[in-house]
Amino acid sequence: MTYAGRVEIFSYGVWGRIDGSSSWGRTEAEVVCRQLGFPGIVTALKYSPFGEGSGPVLMSYVRCTGSEKTLQQCQYRNWLETDVYENREVGVICKTHELYTDVGGKYLN
Repeated sequence: MTYAGRVEIFSYGVWGRIDGSSSWGRTEAEVVCRQLGFPGIVTALKYSPFGEGSGPVLMSYVRCTGSEKTLQQCQYRNWLETDVYENREVGVICKTHELYTDVGGKYLN
């Protein structure tokens, strides 16, 4: 089973969007899923796959090393430095638990 959706962040007293620049990828999505309590990711998504949010863009050019506990610990440009582009919001698909399938006598993760 998976959970999927647009990634938003609560900061400055409002919910805001994250611009999906070219830096958004699996490492950043792994930090988001871990922050939300999921064991892993299926994929990282760009270009507003779940539609556009209505709040301001609060983060862009997010870059994580993978060791961060929260997305806010990653490097990013904040809302004062952010160029706003339409249809570039980020999303994630998180795993809820490890799935194993028996294929020809072998278990795959």
